[in-house]
Amino acid sequence: MTLTSGQMSIHKISERDGFEYRECGIEVKKNRPLKRNLLRRTIMEEINYVKMAAYFGAAIAMGIGGLGPSLGQGIVAAKAVETMGKYPEMSTKIRTTMFLALGIIETSSIYAFVVAMMLIIGS
Repeated sequence: MTLTSGQMSIHKISERDGFEYRECGIEVKKNRPLKRNLLRRTIMEEINYVKMAAYFGAAIAMGIGGLGPSLGQGIVAAKAVETMGKYPEMSTKIRTTMFLALGIIETSSIYAFVVAMMLIIGS
């Protein structure tokens, strides 16, 4: 005996404790709405995969987005201190330029943080 529910084809397989139906290898009791349970289970699995990918992407964004700027800031500071040692009379201008460069470098890590938060909150 074959019953049809919308686009699904359902085959009756036993009559113990009420009816049981088999759809794609998943057994579902008659009392539960078949289409809603299968659809909900499929959607929830897809949502879990999307969230997992978003969290993984956020972790990569913060890892690379934190590593690059920190190395850049270290190099800029080292070169600025080295130059201040060679030319002490220019230390004020060098320090000002160094802090400006550090601020610009820091914005890239802030952008990485914003992208990571958008991935986490948006998923």
